Amino acid sequence: TFVGKWGSPGTGINQFSNAQWITIDGIGNVWVVDQGTDLFKKFDGNGNFLVQISTPNGDPEGIDFDAAGNLW
Repeated sequence: TFVGKWGSPGTGINQFSNAQWITIDGIGNVWVVDQGTDLFKKFDGNGNFLVQISTPNGDPEGIDFDAAGNLW
C-alpha cells in the first residue's frame, strides 16, 4: 500500500539527486542516502527535513542501524 512521499528532484535539503537507500531509526526518523550528493539526509516520520550529514569518504553504499541504535 502506498503511504506517501516527499521531496523533489534536485540537490536542496528536501530534494534528492539519486536516492539509493533508506532506513528507519528506532524512533521513527527516516534516513535516506542520496548518492548524487553523497549525503545522509534525516527526516521525521512526516517527511520534515531534520539534518543532513556528509559522507566521510564519498560514494555511500548503504545505511542501517544496529540493535544498539548505532548508524552504519
